Amino acid sequence: MPAKKAQPSDIKAYARIRDAALKLIAENGASATSVRAIAKAAGVSPGLVQHHFKTKAELQAALEAYVLEQVVELVKICLTQSDHPGEFVIGRLIVSFIQSHPDGINYARRAMLEGDALGQRLFDQVVLSCRLVMEQFVKDGILRKGLDMEWASLNTMLMIVGPALFEPVVNRHLDRPVRTDEGLARWEAACNELFSRGYYSVAIRKRSKKTVSEEMRRKAAHRAAIRLPLTR
Repeated sequence: MPAKKAQPSDIKAYARIRDAALKLIAENGASATSVRAIAKAAGVSPGLVQHHFKTKAELQAALEAYVLEQVVELVKICLTQSDHPGEFVIGRLIVSFIQSHPDGINYARRAMLEGDALGQRLFDQVVLSCRLVMEQFVKDGILRKGLDMEWASLNTMLMIVGPALFEPVVNRHLDRPVRTDEGLARWEAACNELFSRGYYSVAIRKRSKKTVSEEMRRKAAHRAAIRLPLTR
């Protein structure tokens, strides 16, 4: 017998329950959020919540899958933009994502800070996503070769996730909260400035390159001397 096709009303109710649960658990934590509270916030009966999600664990699993799906979708969008090396579109895409998914960001922040299995999976997914994007950028010539990709991915991830994870204390040091339009525009500009130009002056960068070159020559000479045969 074919499975019963979901009706539009069922899909809408499912989404309302999911979104209400996402918001409440992000604010209060899973243990402090009851099915009755989720039902009230979604404007449905507790029975309808249990119709879509048999247990609270099943509901949390659905929320986890939803948040991870959003992260993967963002990565896909970033990768499709990687053929525009002259345009710093990634910052704009991330800003748009943050603006469109405030409750998902809050949910991920709580999960990561609590350090449970979900938080670890989210952290791992974001790191992996950063690495996929950066490896593609190296292939496209946007990023230089020879980067320590593990730390490059982690550093990039921390720049993206850090303001969200520590938003309350970060906001204390800013004239506009991070997640206002002005705050996000300033964050995007600062990230683009760091990635595209760096913080060191031109003179320091030239001096650093000269030092590295001299060190490489010294090591090469040392290796060559070791290989020279002994003479009597």
